[in-house]
Amino acid sequence: MGEGVVFEPVQTDDSGWPANGKKLYIKPVVVLTSGQTFSAAEDFAVVFDAMKRGTIIGEPTGGSTGQPLSFALPGGVMARVCTKRDMYPDGTEWNAKGIQPQVLVKSTVADWKAGRDTVLEAAIVHLGVSGTAVKGKKGKRANQAISSP
Repeated sequence: MGEGVVFEPVQTDDSGWPANGKKLYIKPVVVLTSGQTFSAAEDFAVVFDAMKRGTIIGEPTGGSTGQPLSFALPGGVMARVCTKRDMYPDGTEWNAKGIQPQVLVKSTVADWKAGRDTVLEAAIVHLGVSGTAVKGKKGKRANQAISSP
């Protein structure tokens, strides 16, 4: 049992991947999230948040690791249950809670009907970016022209 499984030591010091200063993006960065953000996107949001690299804007993520166990229920219904326990480096669990944004922005049905992306708008304001949105068919953004202040 366990043949072919290789366990590698976990790096415990802070040497990691140090920034070399040559390709370091130093301007503000945001990550946009919603209740439909799951799996690897949540893994990214945890690292982004833990590193204090920028601001998470939007709604809490879905709170699932993306490794579900699927099974059938009576009546032809399928259910999925998360099978992996995930947490921040400090031990804070986020399963079934989601990654919490620092700037909470909830889109409404009226916003969507009006073709507004309120989360993106909040991010643009947060970053201090000026710009104009060009609307395409059905109110969706066809192009986003922005410039730094």
